[in-house]
Amino acid sequence: MTLSDLTRHLPRQRAIAEAFASRTHRSTGEYAGVLSLGLVAGAALTLLLAPEARRELGSKLSERVSSLRKIASKKKKQLINGYAGERADSPS
Repeated sequence: MTLSDLTRHLPRQRAIAEAFASRTHRSTGEYAGVLSLGLVAGAALTLLLAPEARRELGSKLSERVSSLRKIASKKKKQLINGYAGERADSPS
């Protein structure tokens, strides 16, 4: 497969220039084409930026889980100490 095979169905420069030429009235198809182009550009930017966002999210989640583990450990110690204190106070 050659480059010319891949680009054979792409519009030529003149067709692109005519599509973007200044007119007073644009068809619905032209608006749909511009919208589609914007969606493709947005998706491409999202794919470029997503790996960094995933790492940042993973870091935040890791920090949150770590803080929750510390809180749970403190609560567990309080419960154990409280239970041990109750047992020492109760008559046998």
